[in-house]
Amino acid sequence: MVTTARLPTLFLPFLIWTALALLPAPATANALKSLVMPGELVSGHAKYEQQCQKCHDQPAQTVSNALCLACHKEQAEDVETGKGFHGHLKNMEDRKCKGCHSEHKGRRFDIMGLDKETFDHRNTDFLLKGEHLKVECSRCHLDKKKYREASHQCAVCHKDDEPHEGRLGDKCTDCHSEAGWREPKFDHAKTRFPLTASHKDVACGNCHADRRFKETARNCYACHEINDIHAGHMGQQCDKCHETTKWTRPKFDHRRDTRFPLTGKHDKASCESCHKADPFEDKQAMACVSCHEKDDEHKGRRGNRCEACHTPQSWAKTTFDHAATRFPLRNSHSTVACGSCHKGAMYEDKLSLNCVSCHKKNDPHKNEEGDACEKCHSDRGWRVGVAFSHDLTRFPLTGLHAITPCAECHLTASFRDAETQCVSCHRKDDPHGEALGRNCERCHTPNGWRLWNFDHGKETGFPLEGKHEKRVCTGCHKGPASADGRFALSSDCFSCHEKDEPHRGAYGRECGRCHTPQGFNQLKQRLR
Repeated sequence: MVTTARLPTLFLPFLIWTALALLPAPATANALKSLVMPGELVSGHAKYEQQCQKCHDQPAQTVSNALCLACHKEQAEDVETGKGFHGHLKNMEDRKCKGCHSEHKGRRFDIMGLDKETFDHRNTDFLLKGEHLKVECSRCHLDKKKYREASHQCAVCHKDDEPHEGRLGDKCTDCHSEAGWREPKFDHAKTRFPLTASHKDVACGNCHADRRFKETARNCYACHEINDIHAGHMGQQCDKCHETTKWTRPKFDHRRDTRFPLTGKHDKASCESCHKADPFEDKQAMACVSCHEKDDEHKGRRGNRCEACHTPQSWAKTTFDHAATRFPLRNSHSTVACGSCHKGAMYEDKLSLNCVSCHKKNDPHKNEEGDACEKCHSDRGWRVGVAFSHDLTRFPLTGLHAITPCAECHLTASFRDAETQCVSCHRKDDPHGEALGRNCERCHTPNGWRLWNFDHGKETGFPLEGKHEKRVCTGCHKGPASADGRFALSSDCFSCHEKDEPHRGAYGRECGRCHTPQGFNQLKQRLR
């Protein structure tokens, strides 16, 4: 049963609906929304107060992030790219915009809810460090400007403090840090001109006049022209020889940095004595004659390779070793003057290595023995230790020939014309009077005339047996031998015993059928 006290409350909806029923349809809808709306929107959203669908999904009437970001495009981009305040928030996918930005709180409500005292600048693209931590927010975030519109460029805030007047560009952080303007972090080593040794102590203004940095010359001469003791003679590439430690202590090492190490007397020569112009522009010739042509006593005949014989220690001291050539100088050759053999240009005229090329006029053989003099002679002397081996000729010396003096056969120095036949030397010793030919060696040996080894059986096919063995050679060989030492004798008995044959040829010429060399009376068989 409803009490009288609750009647106004129970009848309130009824009264409202009854009143709304009397209004036109559009007015009824707007009036209904106004009645159920929890409060006024903030001033920025006031124009959307009658357009609930702008922020609320229909028909659930929930507030989604998508609808918020559809209007707030800058924040949507921040979320998408991970920049700005909203881009730095963690778990943005699970966050609700309305969790931080409440609505329906009235026109004057601060929907941003920013607390400057507790705001963490690490959630932005500009981390506050050093001196920036002490700066008031309003110094960077100007009135009537969005917080996101604050510039990150140093020059925007520090234009009045910038001493370079913009000449160095707007990348102040390359040199300075938030710790303070007067504590630069610029590292000169990262430039194309690192500061080393003495340069470290030089004031910036000494090189960067009028605070000009970009177009500062890097070559030494730009600053040190007044210190150049060479007066420009050595060019302007000072760093090739000197270093930043000290001008009087050059770093240039002629041995290490060039192909011409300075040794001996060269080490004491002044640079200008060889380098008449800028040494780094004009390439200096390295041939000795380029400086010492007037000192060349050979007048160019020995070529330009002076270093092959001489050293920087002294012209008079030579180091050339002829042993390194194909003709080492030994014994008598070691004392011969170079000019005796090298008549012309040493490296252009190729000298023959044959002895006769120098000793032709001293050749007693008149070149009949060829030009290989070294086969018999040595460089100790023409007549010293002659090492000719007769075994290499057509007439090797054996037996008594080995101890026979050369002059007994070689009557002149023309050795080639010496005869090789025995009779050429032993004609007077030939007891046969050349009746047995000139090929004495067929019977005799160089060990002696009486030591002969002729085998009549093997050499002629007619062995000497019986009474034939006691016969002297001339008993059969009446006439002289032919040129080849052979005799035109028949081997049958009749040719020698015709006068002793009692049968007067009745039994033919083959006496050996019946008789033997032991004697005519020794018959092989009796006739029947």
